[in-house]
Amino acid sequence: MMKPSLPSTPTADASAKVIVERMGRVMRLLNRPASHYGGEGLAIMQRSWLTYPQVVTLFVLHRRGASTVCEIADHLNLSRGATSHLVDRLVRKKLVARSEAEGDRRYKRVSLAARGKVLVDRLNRSRLTEFSNLITALPPEFRGEFNQFLERLTMTLEDGKQSTKIAGARASTRRKI
Repeated sequence: MMKPSLPSTPTADASAKVIVERMGRVMRLLNRPASHYGGEGLAIMQRSWLTYPQVVTLFVLHRRGASTVCEIADHLNLSRGATSHLVDRLVRKKLVARSEAEGDRRYKRVSLAARGKVLVDRLNRSRLTEFSNLITALPPEFRGEFNQFLERLTMTLEDGKQSTKIAGARASTRRKI
């Protein structure tokens, strides 16, 4: 099978569709079974007997802080009942804790427990190690170009204009329950 050729010069007119397809292709390559980039994170999940939605819930709580089951359900695009069962299993594993919401004891807040924080940190370190291995394997000149691109992308997203657009687009595509 012939490898596709790379464009010799960057194209300024690349559509979002083309960029997303290329990003998807890179993610598939990173996650392919023969890849060395992905085994440790999956092994951590398996040793902890965690499903993918449970891991995503841990990362949501890590990033957003304490949340209600309804907020988690909306973020995961799951029913409240399914999310409640998912949270129950995480509570039994002592990865998350429930507490009464400030101001209204009828509402429960879900937050990461100490064991959950340790697990999220392990998964984050594993992923960073996997990416480090991938980047180290790239030719030095490509690493330099990639680093410059990432710096420009980060600055663009941090300036507030792009991140506001992205958050708005994400909210508009979320399915309502």
